[in-house]
Amino acid sequence: SGTYTDLAGDRGYTRLQTNLTYDQRDSLQRLIAGDFFTPVRELSASVPMGGVSFSKYYPMDPFFIQYPTLNLNTTATLPSQVEVRIDGNVMARQQVQPGPIDIVNVTGYQGARNVQVVVRDAFGREQVIQQPFYFTDFALREGLHDYSYNLGFLRDNFGVSSDDYDKPAFSGFHRYGFTDRLTLGLRGEAREGMINAGPIGTVLLPGAGIVGAGVSVSNSEGTTGYAGSLFYSYVAPRFGVNASVRHFGDDYRLLPSGAPSQTRNFASASAAYSPGGLGTISTSYTVTELRGLESLHAWNVGYNMSLFGGRGILTLGYTKNWGLIDDWTGSVVFRYLIDRDYSAVASAVQAGDSKSQSLSLEKTVPVGEGFGFSVGPGRIESPAGTSTLSNAYAQYNGRYATLQGRYQGSSNDRVTRGLAEVSVASGIGYVQDRFFVSRPLTDSFAVVKVGDVPDVPVRANGQLMGTTDERGEVVVSPMLSFYDNFLGFEQRAVPLDYVFTSPRLVVSPAFRSGSFLAFDVKKNRAVFGRLEQVVRQQRVPIEFRELKVTRAGVEIRGFTGKGGEFYIEALDPGEYVLRVEADPACVATIRVTDVALMDFGAVLCAPAGR
Repeated sequence: SGTYTDLAGDRGYTRLQTNLTYDQRDSLQRLIAGDFFTPVRELSASVPMGGVSFSKYYPMDPFFIQYPTLNLNTTATLPSQVEVRIDGNVMARQQVQPGPIDIVNVTGYQGARNVQVVVRDAFGREQVIQQPFYFTDFALREGLHDYSYNLGFLRDNFGVSSDDYDKPAFSGFHRYGFTDRLTLGLRGEAREGMINAGPIGTVLLPGAGIVGAGVSVSNSEGTTGYAGSLFYSYVAPRFGVNASVRHFGDDYRLLPSGAPSQTRNFASASAAYSPGGLGTISTSYTVTELRGLESLHAWNVGYNMSLFGGRGILTLGYTKNWGLIDDWTGSVVFRYLIDRDYSAVASAVQAGDSKSQSLSLEKTVPVGEGFGFSVGPGRIESPAGTSTLSNAYAQYNGRYATLQGRYQGSSNDRVTRGLAEVSVASGIGYVQDRFFVSRPLTDSFAVVKVGDVPDVPVRANGQLMGTTDERGEVVVSPMLSFYDNFLGFEQRAVPLDYVFTSPRLVVSPAFRSGSFLAFDVKKNRAVFGRLEQVVRQQRVPIEFRELKVTRAGVEIRGFTGKGGEFYIEALDPGEYVLRVEADPACVATIRVTDVALMDFGAVLCAPAGR
């Protein structure tokens, strides 16, 4: 990846990242050679490097469960139905035979949940088992590893310079689930003249949340420094709390520069509460103590509520900063969903002495081909005066490119300037001997072929991706890496003289990969006739025999009916051999042309080899 810029006084190309990524999907391991960013951990930041990265990457299998799950055991004395419920919602249902019942890997939404197992026998009698459980993805399941090892050269001025690499460095961590409740590990960093390392861990408290902590010690030119972190999280169906603190000592050194952290102390706390049917209110407070600067405090409170049967969404927000920065912002936003695609939005925002209001009608931009927009008036009041705005935004996702346009008209340039902007973005891809131009390729993609039928709509995960071209092909982008993508074409758009085995298929692509996916759609070229053979110098029909039709190693099986009649369909143009394993075996040859239905009349089947 890279960028080319042509602005006044600034022209040129800047390389961003160049790497080769290899994913081992069966072991969920990822190897990167080239440029990458290191993962963020408790007491270290993400830094750009050039070298080699080797990691465990659980998102490679979205269905793999790496966090602790609930296992329950019970017994059924009669044939029964077993239901698993979480907070009263049925998650699974199954019929079982008498005997032991093992219920394993029960998963739920993050937080404290009430799990119920209901065993109902053939006479309607119920056995109910209740078990509170705290689901969280911070902890590892017992026996699982999570790690990332990164070795290479630190990269300076990323995004500004193409090849500014610094000294060799290392960054890594390794965690292990000793039990479902206890996950421990080590993390560390090193570069010339500096090293820091220390333990990290999480403890799952059933019914009370999860606690995590980390301690790190650094050494740089004989000077020792210390850092530590602590966090707590508890989420329940109607409320949740989170808190964290981090401290970086004056002599604690870390990547990328090997200098002390600009932050000395950081603390945050947040809470959210959802009274039944009255929306959700949330608040958070953070304080950052910086070296050589005044501390920064921030307080935020928000509220959102669903109205009009879920069609309306009201959002209120207030943010106050003081210390290093002193300002405040308040906002009111109401969105009304007209239908699946269209919505109306009204908003009012005040930031200090400036106020703004806006109205807009919006159409959601589709994932595939299609058009979306936002248009409406606005108004700004500030110490510089008042301005009336005309706002418009539009995006069209076409077959070969994405077009965007933005316009803002202003009645007072002293308050805010008007603008007009147009952009175009495309992608170039290659797969299965096909080069193509398409919309930007942001993740995995596929060239989907629906026979040779043009103008057939193709969907991915229910979203229209486009229609096939004159070759029956369309580029589907984006497709979600590692997830199951459900692809299908609109059957009604396929002419009646075509046949296909299935209009649906599922594919789970690798990271940023290209696939060629061909549906088995063929023109229904059918042939019929009567198969005969010579017996005692007379032509007689070959009745009720198995018939083999072959061409270029491909075999189709059929049979002959009364009077030697045969009917064969889904044939491509070309020469075919008909063979009947009679006594003796006989063969015949027919030539199929590009005609929907061919009548060959009486076809003579000669003894094999003659």
